[in-house]
Amino acid sequence: MSASELSAFLGELGFDFRLLGEGAALFEAASGHTHVVRPAALAVLETVFAVAGPRRVSADEARSILSSQLEVDPAEVVVADALARFVRLGILSG
Repeated sequence: MSASELSAFLGELGFDFRLLGEGAALFEAASGHTHVVRPAALAVLETVFAVAGPRRVSADEARSILSSQLEVDPAEVVVADALARFVRLGILSG
């Protein structure tokens, strides 16, 4: 999934997505909050939606994608934190 496709998908969820260096920023229109997405979290997001396509997936499905595509342990702190944050933001379903 390209950055523009990811941006369009996140736009449907109420976010304005902007790449910033190696990371990104998500501006949440409803609340006015801006969320900084660090490079590792951006890699998680990009990998999940490159495989799943432009649809909201569960955290469990995201874990499965990450372990099979990146051979990353989804329990690794950085990955688990990113997934939990995306669930809180409503990008992934719980």
